[in-house]
Amino acid sequence: MNNVYQPNLYRSDARLSKVIPIRERAKLYAFFEVFNVSNSWSPTAMSTQAFTEKGGVLTLTPLAYGQGTGDAAAPDGTEARRMQVGLRFQF
Repeated sequence: MNNVYQPNLYRSDARLSKVIPIRERAKLYAFFEVFNVSNSWSPTAMSTQAFTEKGGVLTLTPLAYGQGTGDAAAPDGTEARRMQVGLRFQF
């Protein structure tokens, strides 16, 4: 449990693949993958600064409290949209 309330994280991944038979036991697999299709962002670290101090006087900073400061997400460390193309030969 932690006491930092964060917005929900929504992301969608997609994969298109095609199997191309070469011989009876040999196949070529081609694929295209997209991670975080909508390029949505949700903070994974939040600012907890509620006040600033200057000369012994505390000043409320409501715009700084609860703002997102990081976007590292499991399992791959980022929320950025990524695409990849690959080939796999199976025999």
